[in-house]
Amino acid sequence: MRPDDAEALLAVYGDVETMQHLNSELPATVDEAREWVQTKIDLFNRDGQLSLWTVIHTESGQIVGDVGLQHEDYGSGPVVGLGGRGNQHFWRQGLGFEAASTTIAVGFEQKPDRRIFQLRRCLPSWAC
Repeated sequence: MRPDDAEALLAVYGDVETMQHLNSELPATVDEAREWVQTKIDLFNRDGQLSLWTVIHTESGQIVGDVGLQHEDYGSGPVVGLGGRGNQHFWRQGLGFEAASTTIAVGFEQKPDRRIFQLRRCLPSWAC
């Protein structure tokens, strides 16, 4: 993720249907999106390169969402969770599956002993 991704990502985060399964506060303005993206960049730098990555549609070069691995605790101890969300104009094209698969592969490449859990229901909504 880069600060310049904020405006394009705001189009995803501002979509009610895309964000329906998340309960965290997400940015509502471009300035808030820049701040939020910076928090994800900072998390990536401090947490062993775990955080969200920007998903870019290869054919168009358009930013269509985010995906990543983050530490989570669901009450039974810390785990690494997989989460992401995407622009609904790109749903049901397999992009979520491709982004998630690549993210998991990189996660296991970096730390082969890692267990990875699905973090949010948003990924499947745009994966298939």
